[in-house]
Order: sequence, then C-alpha cells, then structure tokens
Amino acid sequence: AMEELSIYHTGYGSKENQEKKISKRNIRLIQAELSENPDNWEMWGYLGNEFDSEEERAQAEDAYKKAIMLIPEELAEYDNMPSTIFSRLLLLMVSSKEPDETAIMETYAQAVACRPKEADFDYILGRYYASCNDFETGEKHLWRALELLETHGNLAKSAILSGNIVKAYELLAICCYNNNKLAECIKLATMLLKEDPYLTSTIVLYLSAFRKD
Repeated sequence: AMEELSIYHTGYGSKENQEKKISKRNIRLIQAELSENPDNWEMWGYLGNEFDSEEERAQAEDAYKKAIMLIPEELAEYDNMPSTIFSRLLLLMVSSKEPDETAIMETYAQAVACRPKEADFDYILGRYYASCNDFETGEKHLWRALELLETHGNLAKSAILSGNIVKAYELLAICCYNNNKLAECIKLATMLLKEDPYLTSTIVLYLSAFRKD
C-alpha cells in the first residue's frame, strides 16, 4: 500500500496559509474544541498563538492568561508549551503601546515559578529594560538569561535566546557600557569580535569603551 499511497501536504504553502488566515479556520476549530473541553490549557495556548499571528493582541493575551491559570503543576520537563505561552505573553506585554511594568513583573514571576530553567523570560525582560534605557535592570536580566542557558542548556527550552545569542551578548555589552562597566564591556566585545571580526556595531562599541575610559 505504501508504494501506491502518497500524501502531498500543502497546508503551510503561502496560498493555503493565507486562505486559512482569511477564514480563521484554526481559530474556529480550536474554539469548537474548547466549547467541549474548556479546561484544556494547551488549546487555550494554541488559541493565543492563532490570535497572536492575526495580530489580535487583546484576544491573544486573554487566551494566554486563561492557559496559564489552567497549566497543571506536574508537567514533564521536556514539555515546552508552558514556556512558549509565557514567552509569547511577555512579548505581547512588553511591546504594547503603554507597557504595565507591574503586570509584566507579575507574569515574569509566574513564568519563573513554572519554568525555573527557562532563559527566554529573562532575555525578553533584558531587551525590554534596555530599550527603556534602564541598563542596570537590563544587564541583570541578560546576565541571568545567559547563566541559565549555560547551566541548563536549550533542550526544549530557551529557543529565543539560543536563536539570538550574538544579539544578547551585544546588548549585554551595551548595558555594561552605559553602566560604566567598561572593562566588562571590552571583555564581551573582544569575545564577540573573536567569533566574528566584522560586527561593525561591536567594533564601534569596543572603540567607544576605550575612548570613554
């Protein structure tokens, strides 16, 4: 039978994907499932993902928060769905027009309690605080993110930080520069330039740190 049967899946082709978005097919399917199983936390997470991809921020936040309320206490360590839910919710919260820092930190505390080995939460907050020119808090979270990654690895976790590791170290060097920790800034910049001598922004930062000193 295998020689005569083949399946050509085009569900993620650009045309089909666009048609699914227009019809909101996935949202309708997930909502139908939730009408029968309203305590399915994973489905609430998937619903949040769909709303997020449709840029319906309020609905995405509500779905993620509902999922968080229902996440069971005992979960396998390799289950990365909770990390995805918390990370995407934090990304929505820090990128809103008027970020609520209190709410952000409450969600962060919940995330760390649920997944203490996950580095992405601190990386997201490190980027957020650095963008607000709060370089001291940004530096603290970036150091913590990199230490978590070094200690616990990235198996079923820390996907965002792992995919942006150079940017993370560059941003940490910028934080150190602005916090007048120039020796640390130069140390980080040197490490980056040994890996890639064509990082122009890092070269500028490296020279600026010497000039500032």
